[in-house]
Amino acid sequence: MSDRDSTARTLVLVGGAGLLTWWLLSRGRGASDRGTGGDPRGGTSSEELTSRSPCVVWIRATRIDVDGVAYDLPTVVAMCRAAGAADVHATGDAITGQVVRVLKALRDANVALAVTPDLARLVPTEKSS
Repeated sequence: MSDRDSTARTLVLVGGAGLLTWWLLSRGRGASDRGTGGDPRGGTSSEELTSRSPCVVWIRATRIDVDGVAYDLPTVVAMCRAAGAADVHATGDAITGQVVRVLKALRDANVALAVTPDLARLVPTEKSS
C-alpha cells in the first residue's frame, strides 16, 4: 500500500510541475486575448494603432480600459480613431462626467460609437450648423 501512495504522490507532483511549467512558458506569447499595453516604454506603436478591429472601451471609476488594458484618454481616442469604431461600456462605479467626456472625445474624433442601452442617453448629439 505504501508503494501505491508513493506512486500516486509522484504522479501528482510531476503532473503539477508540468502544468505549472506549461502555464509559465505560455504566458505573454499571444496565446490569449489579454494585451500587453503596447510599447514597454508606455507608448503605443503606430502598427498597433492601425491593426485594431473596433476597440472595446470600459470606463471605470479610476481608469479607462481598451481591450482590457488601462490607457489615458488621448491614447484611447487615438486607438479608437485608428479602429474607426468603439464599443463603449461603463461600470457601475464610473463617474458620469468621465463617461460623458470619453463619449464626447470619441464622437469629436469621428469614431462610430456602439453603446449599451444605459449609456445611450449620455451620447452627445451632433451639432447642427
